[in-house]
Amino acid sequence: MMENFHTHLPYCKHASGSAEDYIREAERLGFSALGFSDHSPAPAYMHDVQGYKMAEAQMPLYRDEVRKAAHLSSIPIYLGMEVDVIQEEASYLHEVIMPIMHPDFLIGSVHFIRLNAGRHIGLHEIETSQLFDRYMEQLLWGIEQSDFLFIGHPDRVMITDYVQKHDKQLRSAWRTIAQFAKKHRKPLEYNTSINAGMSPCVSPVLWEEILKEGVSIVVTSDAHAPERLGLGLSDGYEWLRTRQANIVYCSQLLAKKE
Repeated sequence: MMENFHTHLPYCKHASGSAEDYIREAERLGFSALGFSDHSPAPAYMHDVQGYKMAEAQMPLYRDEVRKAAHLSSIPIYLGMEVDVIQEEASYLHEVIMPIMHPDFLIGSVHFIRLNAGRHIGLHEIETSQLFDRYMEQLLWGIEQSDFLFIGHPDRVMITDYVQKHDKQLRSAWRTIAQFAKKHRKPLEYNTSINAGMSPCVSPVLWEEILKEGVSIVVTSDAHAPERLGLGLSDGYEWLRTRQANIVYCSQLLAKKE
């Protein structure tokens, strides 16, 4: 069984392909289901994060494109969004995004951290333990939220030199993430786009802790183009299965909620 619930369309300004293109590729690859999860919009005053998000006015266009294309599909299609995990923006999610989108699922991901002055910085700018602690606060808060079907790329923070250099020393932090996810029964994502070409993965210590705790794991390729829909999925599934990982499938998680 293979599926992918982390896919992006051009509304986010850094992806390509139409919903129909993705569906045709999913059918060609033999997927059992496909989920769309483009980046959600952000309030206008968050001007420093708008560059990789869809505009608020585009939400109906995105929703309708996916719902229309779903009628042409031979496999189940799910409408979702990848939402940035920021405590301060929870009201925007519930008051603006949800009433327009009525999504089947949401991914909660940390792409940037919010500073006290209301400014945001990307994960690659984490250079101190204080900034890393802020990342941890946001991620753990996201794990607690029932809105999110799973947490996207918990290892994305490894893009910063500071975290790469301290991977082993941060074992207690990685253990906290794994234990918190298990406590709240929140699946974590094994993102094959991030881990492609790594040996065995971008953060061996983090994944050692996740596997040790038996946390539920969702496998995706975080596709930003139809041709990347299946990137690394087979290898990702195989790597996890050989380690007796607790792999779960989003379509089955959603079926249990019905």
